[in-house]
Amino acid sequence: MSYYQSGDSFQRAIAYGLFKPMRVYEEAKEICYGPRLDKMNRNESSPKHWKYCLPLWGSRNASECASATRNSLLDPRVLKPVCASAVLDMLTHDVYRTMEEVGCNPMLTFGTALGALRNGSHIPWTEDVDLAYFTSADEGHSCVESDEFSSILRSRGYFTFKHHIWRVCMTSDHPLAGQVYDISFRNGDKRNTYLCKEYGCNYVDLYAVRNSSDGYRHQEHPGIIQHDKVLPVRTATLNGASFPTFNDVDGLLSAVYGKDYVRPKARSDWIKDMGKQ
Repeated sequence: MSYYQSGDSFQRAIAYGLFKPMRVYEEAKEICYGPRLDKMNRNESSPKHWKYCLPLWGSRNASECASATRNSLLDPRVLKPVCASAVLDMLTHDVYRTMEEVGCNPMLTFGTALGALRNGSHIPWTEDVDLAYFTSADEGHSCVESDEFSSILRSRGYFTFKHHIWRVCMTSDHPLAGQVYDISFRNGDKRNTYLCKEYGCNYVDLYAVRNSSDGYRHQEHPGIIQHDKVLPVRTATLNGASFPTFNDVDGLLSAVYGKDYVRPKARSDWIKDMGKQ
């Protein structure tokens, strides 16, 4: 709890607050076990890791959740499902801070940078946070692969795992797990045993940005980004807090979402537009 006791006002409220315990159906008690590191290899890329994530699929109602922040999660009267954007706000702060602690030099990227530039908030209908971190070709292991990074996040109620890329999600050990978990959530499953499936909960994507002689290579980005398009970083505001992002964040987002990325559009629309680039 030392992290929460010495943190900002939100984290101190968690440390000294009284929150209801997490309730699960007997059939879904596996949710409470958390990641069994003695029975898994988190460094191995596998879709099986998702089942250790808290099966949390927050509300993505644009009108109700457009400006929701992590502070709303502290309200004992908060209705479930809680706003996904509020959960993402909490994930952003906690994972970003932990990345800084282990020397990752994180930045906002992709959809999280898009939300910051478009509205100064998280996109209410998305399920994840996108953070980038720097690495180099001669670096044996990146900062997010370290046991230190994983252990720190585990002590704060989060699980670090690899499925194609590195990711972070909440676990049942999180102090607010009982506050945000919706026991009635099924995601279409009629049974009481719903566990998080691939991409079926709220989480953080961690993208490596690798430095090379001809520029930076960003995981899941279609091309090479010139050095001066990445550094020096510029600042983006997310729910009133400042975070670094790419120097030419407009070029980054245009390459991924199309030149009219500022205009809100359905996922199917921007995929169609990308085909015209």
